[in-house]
Amino acid sequence: MNNEVVSEQDEINNKVENYINPFVLADISDLDFEKSIEKSFECNTTISEFYNESLPKKDVYHTMFFDEKEIDIYQFRTFPKNYLNSMYNLLSTELSEPYNIFLLKTVLNDYGEIALMCIFEEQCVGAVISKITTKCKNDETITFGYICSYLLNESIKLMQNIYGINEIHLEAEATNYPTLRFYEKNGFIRVKRKPYYYLSGVDAFKLKKIL
Repeated sequence: MNNEVVSEQDEINNKVENYINPFVLADISDLDFEKSIEKSFECNTTISEFYNESLPKKDVYHTMFFDEKEIDIYQFRTFPKNYLNSMYNLLSTELSEPYNIFLLKTVLNDYGEIALMCIFEEQCVGAVISKITTKCKNDETITFGYICSYLLNESIKLMQNIYGINEIHLEAEATNYPTLRFYEKNGFIRVKRKPYYYLSGVDAFKLKKIL
């Protein structure tokens, strides 16, 4: 009887490993990786049945309270991987040009400690994914990334503490006035307009914040 229970649990774990983790960092080919992503969406409903237990609080990086609601924030290293589909769906619907899946995989692998995701009512409701690059000309560190509203300050703190950054650079659509106002209210300035930056033909503004 015990062997049957163990075997059934192993089968569940294998399904989770194979289907629900489209950003798995294993050594697989691009083609296999792409197929695993497609499969993960097909099996999303089935796998979700195996995750009805509460998430472990010990893995929570920070908890925010908004409108009397409790929202847990995770670093990618401890982010429950069964919610990756939810996170990718969020990025796909909210960004005008979402991350290429392979770029996203690389960034999460290299900079998972400064990638933050938050969960509310079994859904990923916010994410910040950043990467660090070094500018050889004067050895300044520049950060690029899509930054969600509440996670902005936490992300900056993490990058300062871990990498000692002194500037943040990002791009925003020139026609996305609410986003531009948001960044400017948070200390960003427009430094350059990039014509036809997006595939849609829309210009972009490059914004910078000195820390």
